[in-house]
Amino acid sequence: MKQEENKDTKEKSEKKFISLLSDTTFKHFFKIEDYKEFFNTIIKPIINMNIKDFKLYDAELNSGNEKRDYRLDILLVSDLVDLVISIEMNQFPSEETKYKDRLYVYALLAKSLNSGEDIKKKKVIQINFNKEKHPYVSKGSFYLMDKVTNREIKDFEIYEVYLENYGRNKI
Repeated sequence: MKQEENKDTKEKSEKKFISLLSDTTFKHFFKIEDYKEFFNTIIKPIINMNIKDFKLYDAELNSGNEKRDYRLDILLVSDLVDLVISIEMNQFPSEETKYKDRLYVYALLAKSLNSGEDIKKKKVIQINFNKEKHPYVSKGSFYLMDKVTNREIKDFEIYEVYLENYGRNKI
């Protein structure tokens, strides 16, 4: 009996590590209001914007892949600005993952167009948290530029955050 009590006490006192790299865990904690400020402090330096007034949409965007049901991780929308923020947690990033993430951006751009007399579209920002090490940087940002005029197309921005480098280089 005493041995069982010690075992129960020991199990209760052990701390368990929960990784945010899992899509399910990441989504779960992001949805909890008490953690909103924590996520804001992580995201704000990346996009230079406070997300506390953004609403989390639980309806996930499907990638359209018939063999595997890929779904967008986090979708944030604001009523105050014409902006949509997509956040992806990529525990096992690959070229296919990056391609899928870009497909989400294009789908969000298409869905953001409003019909009517005045077409009003929303800008899309995507943040990809990648569990990988980049040889030089902890964060990269991507956008489209016209090859001929060198004019930036400002419809979207994509940020790649390399979590293995986080803390080594300032984001």
